[in-house]
Amino acid sequence: MQEQYPGAFQPIRYHMSWPSPFDPFYLANPEEADARRTFYGVNYVPNLWYDGVSNPGAVVDNYETALLQRMEESSPLELSVEIENSYAAITANAVDELGGDFRLLTVLIENRAELGGKEYNEVMRSFVGGTRGTTLALNQGESYSTLLDFDVAPEWNADNLALVVFAQLVQGKEVLQCASTAIAFDTPKLQLGEVSVDDSAAGDNDQRLEGGESAEIVLSLTNLEPWADAAGVQITLSTEDPSLTVTDGSGSIAAIGAGESGSNTSDPFAVAVAAGTEPHWALLHFVISANEGAFEREAEARILLGHPRVLLLDDDGGAESEDAYQAALDSLGVVYEQWDVAASGLPSGDFYDRAQEVIWFTGEVAGGGFDTADLALLQAAFDAGKGLYLSGQENGQGLSQMPLLSEVFGAECGGQGGSQVAEGEAGDPIGDGLALLLEHNPMTCETLVAVDGGVEMLHYLPGMQGAGVHNEVAGGKRAVLTAFDFSVVNETQRAGFMAPILEWLAQPTGVADGDGSGAGAPVAPATEFALWNAPNPFNPMTTISYALPVAGRVRLAVYSLRGELVATLVDAQQAPGRYSVSWFGRSQSGTAVASGVYLLNLEENGIRRGSRKIVLLK
Repeated sequence: MQEQYPGAFQPIRYHMSWPSPFDPFYLANPEEADARRTFYGVNYVPNLWYDGVSNPGAVVDNYETALLQRMEESSPLELSVEIENSYAAITANAVDELGGDFRLLTVLIENRAELGGKEYNEVMRSFVGGTRGTTLALNQGESYSTLLDFDVAPEWNADNLALVVFAQLVQGKEVLQCASTAIAFDTPKLQLGEVSVDDSAAGDNDQRLEGGESAEIVLSLTNLEPWADAAGVQITLSTEDPSLTVTDGSGSIAAIGAGESGSNTSDPFAVAVAAGTEPHWALLHFVISANEGAFEREAEARILLGHPRVLLLDDDGGAESEDAYQAALDSLGVVYEQWDVAASGLPSGDFYDRAQEVIWFTGEVAGGGFDTADLALLQAAFDAGKGLYLSGQENGQGLSQMPLLSEVFGAECGGQGGSQVAEGEAGDPIGDGLALLLEHNPMTCETLVAVDGGVEMLHYLPGMQGAGVHNEVAGGKRAVLTAFDFSVVNETQRAGFMAPILEWLAQPTGVADGDGSGAGAPVAPATEFALWNAPNPFNPMTTISYALPVAGRVRLAVYSLRGELVATLVDAQQAPGRYSVSWFGRSQSGTAVASGVYLLNLEENGIRRGSRKIVLLK
């Protein structure tokens, strides 16, 4: 590179889609080439930019003159780029005033690249860190340094690759300085792979760490090509999770060749989980070194401790509608399992049995794609008392001929209809106060009608056709069905819609009182009033339990320490027994409340029977 272009400049070639969209140069990286075309405003060819500000046209002599003039000017920046431990190490020093904010961009280029039977130099292969780079504002005497990771495709010639870094003013696009370096692949590049748990010796052998268990942890690593072979790989494990103790934090792998993978199966880590640990994700920190310290990197991975109560059942036929559910649950702080039906079939055994709330979604699969096994599992989930939310574009139509639609969901299909707005029913425990924007085609909407005890919770505007139904039957079995897939709800509204659904589903009660307000037999008769919750502190959900030795009108509410009502959790006539409800740290209007101390108050027939402080920590 330096031999070809000594001194102070470095060409980078981007091809646009000309003379045809079949240009092999352009097709090598169309997305990033188009991003640069948009940046420069190039809409026709030939159109050759020099230094970001000059476009002399197609006359080569004009470029030569402009280049010679530019090389006589001094730059307000000193730039350097080097390869350190498979990273691009970049430094920018402001030796003079810069005249405005600038973008620091890094490009991986290939020389002597063969594209479409021709050989090219300075071919832009990829932008390291994105086509917009990093925007900086440096005063004279200030510096900036960074390390950027980058990938190399197998089809690129490793002997002819280089990195170019350049600084370009945000206003005016003038290039202030550039630097380049050839890439030497003389160290390994180890990438974190799967983290697996073996609890067969001191656990229940379900490959999941739970409270009171000990286990071995094995880490797999891949050494990327065309980097060097890795020898003497050493790994250390640590965590800041208070419920997880690392009893052996050292692991090793003898060697991992370029393009190969390896694991510390013969030298695993050892960990133990504290008894009583609530389900949550634990963050693991790894330090990986090889080749006597020539390579060293840090990496992180998460493992799930315990078995969460929420199961996210991905049955969308391989689409990616799960992203919407995950983001909503993550923003609520809800810990959940996920199961991909397309990859693993229907869940069964202990994994499924442990779930208490099931979110089953089918995305845009026509009619939900239900077969006999699906229907049996839906019915079994409901019969077992699992809170069930079924979401999909045409599930009502897919179940329209099945008794399950009315028996489980209290609904029947109302045919086509709907709109892009769904409003909640006033006073409904789920729908109250909701006005959802639905980002889908109204022509594909179906409608639902509440039957056999089902309750309409949402309706479309302006036609008022049913858009969502929930159902509760004797024994406290609860189910929710929406006429649309949850993923079409406006992104900003998803968490606010998911929260009341989960809160309503996660409200098992203790005894049946003959009118459908209870849920099963008590564990033991209650002989006195009692009130407790777990976990405490909590985030985002705590289960509040209470005992009633007599029948009465029960009111369970959450207050601030100033005595302000935050949320009413129970207000109903109840028989003697033991009961529990879940609180997701949300106000009566569905808004997430702040971290702090709150007061639980239990009343029976207007008489205070118990109070308790609970702590929400975010």
